[in-house]
Amino acid sequence: MTPMSPATGRSRAGSPAPMVVIVGPTGVGKSALAVNLALALRGGLISADAMQVYRGFDLGTAKPDAAARAQVRHELVDVADPRHDFSAGDFVRAADRAVSRLREEGLRPIMVGGTGFYIRAFLGGLFPGPRRSDSLRERLRARAGSHGPAYLQRLLARLDPESARRLGAGDTQRLIRALEVLFLSGEPLSQHLARDGGGIWKRPERYDAVKIGLRMEKARLVARLEDRAQAYFDAGLVDEVRRLLAAGIPPTANAFKGIGYRESLAVVRGEYSEAEARRRTVIATRQYAKRQMTWFRREPGLQWLAGDEPGENMTRAALAIIGRAG
Repeated sequence: MTPMSPATGRSRAGSPAPMVVIVGPTGVGKSALAVNLALALRGGLISADAMQVYRGFDLGTAKPDAAARAQVRHELVDVADPRHDFSAGDFVRAADRAVSRLREEGLRPIMVGGTGFYIRAFLGGLFPGPRRSDSLRERLRARAGSHGPAYLQRLLARLDPESARRLGAGDTQRLIRALEVLFLSGEPLSQHLARDGGGIWKRPERYDAVKIGLRMEKARLVARLEDRAQAYFDAGLVDEVRRLLAAGIPPTANAFKGIGYRESLAVVRGEYSEAEARRRTVIATRQYAKRQMTWFRREPGLQWLAGDEPGENMTRAALAIIGRAG
């Protein structure tokens, strides 16, 4: 192991210190640990959250509050206009720039978040498919709006059945991307991925990274998620959705697909009560946390810590892992 200089975050040989990546299900305590590590390591945080990028979508995304932002530099929070989709490719490019900025300023990059596909795409890189076409995406959305929510999956099933089998009818963003790749390149996404030699899971990682996962005993995490979902509504999530709509954010925006936002949008439309929205949000949050853990169990090289531990114990354990890695 190459000795490190705590003052500069570089090895004595001059190479950058490994960046730190903190993952885990929603509500497990990733953000608090990341702030503690940034303070201890003179680091800056890069949010890997598909919703925190959108400006104005605040209450339902668990964005860092003003106190956390005053303590530690946060990147990739409030960087995207919610009128436009922010894709995994957008994230990778923005995160690359954030890493460079932080290192130029002498700060150690610490990526933290629960959007596993974004993190894997950042570390392994995306396949070199065609860049997105906003005009094509709008046409596909319009067709889905006129033909019903299952239209995109039916279309993809005719043209690229293998990709269609992997994607649910409600996964609009990825269905559109699969169709976009097909129409722009003339080749199904499944063939692109087959040539890619196993895809993002098997590519050499682009960054030297220490990866730490947080997990928590199921009953305790479920109780925490229920409290968290209820707190979003108590803080005025439905009113936030009304303000966003009044500001001109279309209800079809991808940002409104986030948990809590789609349920609140249904309240505004009169489709069901706020009590029902709360109930559905709790269920969806629990299901999402389960999917996150399924994804992160596949992430290579993760070292797991118990999110049940007191914050100072978790921080010490994480610093020990980082210290051993150099």
